[in-house]
Amino acid sequence: MNLKILLEEIQSLKEKIHRLDSQIEDILFAKEPLSPEAKLLEIPGVGPKTVAAFIGEVGKCKQILIEQRTYWFYWLTFQDL
Repeated sequence: MNLKILLEEIQSLKEKIHRLDSQIEDILFAKEPLSPEAKLLEIPGVGPKTVAAFIGEVGKCKQILIEQRTYWFYWLTFQDL
């Protein structure tokens, strides 16, 4: 490949990353400036990407807990049937 083409591709990817970073920040601050998500940004060294990843993982944990509770509810409810 031509070096110029590669440099253009790198620049294009940098622009896409910048747009995604802006969208992440917009989502974090869309609720309210003092939301728990926005407060996480006050921690030194924590940026929008870290907060987004953390929220994503917490969401997965909540879903797992809901699934486990549902499983045990049905198991306890219908085990004697």
